[in-house]
Amino acid sequence: MEDPKIELELYKLMSELQQVSIDIEKVIEPYAIAMEEITRKEDQATESLSIKSVKIQEKIKELALKRARSLKTGSGNITYRKGGIRRRWNLDLLDLVCENNADVKEKIWSLRKEEPFEPQVLIKIETTGKSTSDL
Repeated sequence: MEDPKIELELYKLMSELQQVSIDIEKVIEPYAIAMEEITRKEDQATESLSIKSVKIQEKIKELALKRARSLKTGSGNITYRKGGIRRRWNLDLLDLVCENNADVKEKIWSLRKEEPFEPQVLIKIETTGKSTSDL
């Protein structure tokens, strides 16, 4: 059962939050433009070094996979993690099987692990045609 007072208050608060978000965008717009220009210049200045960095990293990964061990150097560390198998289960189907078959449930139900988690609220604000990141 919905409480109209709560819904009305939520509409009001969302409207206020939207206006504050719009005001923030107006205040930071000149700084955002300046930051975009700085980022563009930074990208241009480092483009060739970034390409070189990617090539070096690819070669390190290739050699580290062949070596199959981690390595600590004076310049940094290379961590090797052995591959494996990741298991996944369709829990809804497994629950259904357990509901329909008591023997199966008796054998596997003790292996089931559940952890409660709190409800979450995500807020997405629509401003000047763009939406801000979730709050």
